[in-house]
Amino acid sequence: MPTLKIDPHKSWIPLREKADKTSNEKHKILLNGVANHMEAEIKGQLEPLMSTLTAEPVYHFWRVSDVNMILNGYDEVSSF
Repeated sequence: MPTLKIDPHKSWIPLREKADKTSNEKHKILLNGVANHMEAEIKGQLEPLMSTLTAEPVYHFWRVSDVNMILNGYDEVSSF
């Protein structure tokens, strides 16, 4: 069985291809939004990454060092 190698620097390409093929504008916006988020995160681009979030993002980390951690708001998330 061949080994499947995932290239993270190409992981958003299928999302953009799917967005290009869909006629549903809401789906197109969502697919491109996720692709933008993935690309910025993988490339380490903080500002473009943060622009994909809501004005008041909330991140939940479950069982980090046996303690649940919650980041509330743009400043906490971007500082992390």
